[in-house]
Amino acid sequence: MVILCNETRLIRRRTRKRGIMKKGWIAILLISAMGSCKAPTGVVPTDHETEAVYVDMDIRDYSRIIEKNPRHAEAYVYRAMLYVRQGDYDRAIQDFTAAIEIDPKVGSTYSKRGAAHLEKGDNEEAIRDFTKAIELYPHFAQAYCNRGNAYLRKANYTQAIQDFTAAIQIYPEYAKAYYGRARAYRSKRLINLAAEDFRQACELGAKDACGALDR
Repeated sequence: MVILCNETRLIRRRTRKRGIMKKGWIAILLISAMGSCKAPTGVVPTDHETEAVYVDMDIRDYSRIIEKNPRHAEAYVYRAMLYVRQGDYDRAIQDFTAAIEIDPKVGSTYSKRGAAHLEKGDNEEAIRDFTKAIELYPHFAQAYCNRGNAYLRKANYTQAIQDFTAAIQIYPEYAKAYYGRARAYRSKRLINLAAEDFRQACELGAKDACGALDR
């Protein structure tokens, strides 16, 4: 089981996006794996880019935007995020790819596509995308964490530990990175190190880590 390094919270607010005013619940995907198309502005555990996402809009709404403006990279990204929520990873990857072709310098889009590949079990494709995201955003903690998850799936525990450690160095309170590194340590039978990371992850709010401490 891979725990993707992203999280979701909901806020209610009014927002204006490209001249359209709507009111409703906005999914804020910190990530993702799943933020906006803007570069991170600080050292954070996830995508942490501003993220007015889906303001009461569905796939058909974004499809209409794309029909009117086929070069609208953000519309592809947001539609892809909705496909991800539906578990339609193939269509999500197609849309993330379209967005990348329009604007290939946005690291968060590679990270999102990497997360979709990871959900599909395409570890090599995921690693390539997370690596590209890191090249574009060298302090992208979430990309390191998710690449660590991909290496963990491939049983490349040494590389996984390196990536989880990099994520922790960028963001020292990154619970999921501690949890991932603990699992890698446990797989290498480094039990004391694993227990220390499980404890740290548990203290930071990773419930799965708390369960691992009990076993």
